[in-house]
Amino acid sequence: MNARRIHVDQSLSRGLSLVELMVAMTVGLLLLGGLTSIVLDSSRSFGELTKTSRQLENGRFAVQLLKDEIEHAGFYGEYANLTPPSAFPDPCENADLSALAEGLLLPVQGYDAPTGTILSCLADANHIDGTDVLVLRRAATEATALASLDPNEMYIQTTSNADPVLDTGANAVSFTLTRKDAVTPADVRKLRVDIYFISPCNVPSGGTSCDVNADGGNPVPTLKRLSLLSTASGPEWVFEPLAEGIEDLQIEYGIDRENIAASVQFNGIPNESAPGAGDSYVAAPATLDEWANVVALRIYLLARNADPTTGYEDVKVYNLGLAGSRGPFNDQFKRRVFTRVIRAVNPSSRRETPG
Repeated sequence: MNARRIHVDQSLSRGLSLVELMVAMTVGLLLLGGLTSIVLDSSRSFGELTKTSRQLENGRFAVQLLKDEIEHAGFYGEYANLTPPSAFPDPCENADLSALAEGLLLPVQGYDAPTGTILSCLADANHIDGTDVLVLRRAATEATALASLDPNEMYIQTTSNADPVLDTGANAVSFTLTRKDAVTPADVRKLRVDIYFISPCNVPSGGTSCDVNADGGNPVPTLKRLSLLSTASGPEWVFEPLAEGIEDLQIEYGIDRENIAASVQFNGIPNESAPGAGDSYVAAPATLDEWANVVALRIYLLARNADPTTGYEDVKVYNLGLAGSRGPFNDQFKRRVFTRVIRAVNPSSRRETPG
């Protein structure tokens, strides 16, 4: 048998040369570098989008929450004829029934850009100087049955033909008011007194005060409120964080001056003190009567991201109405101003002129 020889072309089995290997590696590294850059850019973009979304959500939530609470200020159940109090009430009162009852006459109370300690229940370390403080008083929207009263909670009972009754749930026998039929008991509702303010941090260090160790060493300014709530020892002031990243709150108050200035019927609309005065809204009402006639509020909230943005510098100036401008901050936090005019429904609607 004749053997056949198989010829193998040596060129078909030749490996890569060093030059070809280096070219392939260079191309691969370029592709890998491009892909890495795309991934990093996408990650940064997603991170910034998340920060912006959180800022928008917190800002809108804060505005909506304040809107809801301002619209409920002065709600005490059945209509009660409330006149201006004889003196400015202490927002931090939690035990003196007569003082609390006096406070009901001023459903909206505020402090314009205070510095230092202004309230006994709000330490200076827990409030950012120069930011406004807002106090709102009302009753809960849901009535509480007499058999279900919490002995450590504060309650209010109102009718249109008698002075309000204010007491703790431990004294259920105090709530004896009836409706117009003189038989049906009037509703009993929890008393709400809330103090809104801007705190330098969200979670205080040690659970008490804001310092450099708050929020894990990175304090984030936060909209908070102090609420008069039930505790084991009775009604006490309890802190509640609402929206982080809110670093400034400025409020302008719209005053219904019709009765004050002209001795005519209120109309529930903010008025100038004189034609052309341009003071329908003021940073702080000048008198107790003006405070009692606040019918609308214009709020400004300055919100910032909770985390900085590398390579960004905030050189913007932010307009906060009568309070002036803020900035430039020259830091790495992105910011946004939220503003809204809110009607104090209960004080204003009672003054509307029929027509």
